Amino acid sequence: MKYNSVLDLHTHTIVSGHAYCTLREMAKAAADKGLELLGITEHAPKMPGTCHLFYFDNLRIVPRELYGIELVLGSEVNILDAKGTVDLPQKTMEKLDIIIVYRSTVEPVRCLHRSVCLLPGAADPYVLRYLLLSLPV
Repeated sequence: MKYNSVLDLHTHTIVSGHAYCTLREMAKAAADKGLELLGITEHAPKMPGTCHLFYFDNLRIVPRELYGIELVLGSEVNILDAKGTVDLPQKTMEKLDIIIVYRSTVEPVRCLHRSVCLLPGAADPYVLRYLLLSLPV
């Protein structure tokens, strides 16, 4: 089956703790389905069972193309408080290709739509730059 879409930006591999495929298996499956771009966005360290901070710091050595699929590598970070604090350090986020944000249960965070969220006083420019909401409001 061919996808109507050419990309998927919210996927996880076995390092997130609850997925079943490796990065190579994900890229191969994406190529087989006709995708052109695949985002691997592993859970940030505050999520139980996910990878360590070292994982994100070492993404720089991973190829950005496999099986003809362009890869963008990053994290699904968690909003920890109403200020917009997230669970990856800024110096780590600066090195990532993509960051998606999990809204969590922080009530002062207001979501206008699945893809637009307002973070009162959000201090981190990298979260604002890559703000992509992927979970239900």
